[in-house]
Amino acid sequence: MKGYRTETIYGEKYRDLKEVVKHEIKELGNEDIIDYLLEIKAIDKRGEVFEFIEYLYDLGITECLWLCVTKEDVINEYLENESGIDNYDEHIDEYTLRKVFILSDLGSEGKLVAYNPKLQ
Repeated sequence: MKGYRTETIYGEKYRDLKEVVKHEIKELGNEDIIDYLLEIKAIDKRGEVFEFIEYLYDLGITECLWLCVTKEDVINEYLENESGIDNYDEHIDEYTLRKVFILSDLGSEGKLVAYNPKLQ
């Protein structure tokens, strides 16, 4: 899967699957990961999300990234309203990941993509 993001603004380098999902759900209160996993039938109940993440981790899928499908999505959703950024292309990073598992799909805002770093 090819995707794009900006490390300039959101470049904290957090990649650990468990930590990112925990942060999204427990600290930010985002439920899109749970909703998406329920929708694709990866889990049966809301309370199973961390057990499922542990399962992925045991399979070697230990990292994740939020990626947009297009550069335009990165610009429109994340860069356009940032002051001091003139040349958008300098602030967009491209990633190509193999054998991914999508944990959330927010359309133009991006997808949370889990992957095994050893396969990249």
